[in-house]
Amino acid sequence: MRWSEDQLVAHQRKHGVPGAGNTADVSAPPFALPADIVLDLPTPISVNRIWRKTKAGVIKSKDYEKWIKHADAMLLELGQIKGVRSIQGRFSALIIVKRSNLDLDNNAKSVLDFLQSRHFITNDRLCEELTLRWGEAPTGCRVTVRALPTVNDVLRSAAERMECAR
Repeated sequence: MRWSEDQLVAHQRKHGVPGAGNTADVSAPPFALPADIVLDLPTPISVNRIWRKTKAGVIKSKDYEKWIKHADAMLLELGQIKGVRSIQGRFSALIIVKRSNLDLDNNAKSVLDFLQSRHFITNDRLCEELTLRWGEAPTGCRVTVRALPTVNDVLRSAAERMECAR
């Protein structure tokens, strides 16, 4: 899904307070999907600073380990993990990052890897659509993850609409 400016403003108005409960309305057509996962994270670390080579092999850098700890602490402090269900299949992600000197595309890897490591998603390769943009993010980065409907969801919804039409 590509977000227009109006959609983004409405989304940010709905989810604008860091740590606020998720109030996404997913009961509307076309599909009743699980609630969006909306998380406020620290400004992501550049993909160029995630890994370090050592004699033993490739390991996570100290900067990356520090970012992960900061992100964990922020989720706990803001209470954003209460009642969140893991997305088991395909998903779309919107990552909004406060403007910085980094290349915009360097921000996605650490965020998606974090979501996977903390079981918000099962695997980042299941990301069907990724929107990455500069914008207002209260803590440096706001990520919204939305489950995409499966074929069974589409068929069930179509069957329900046909049943209602009779």
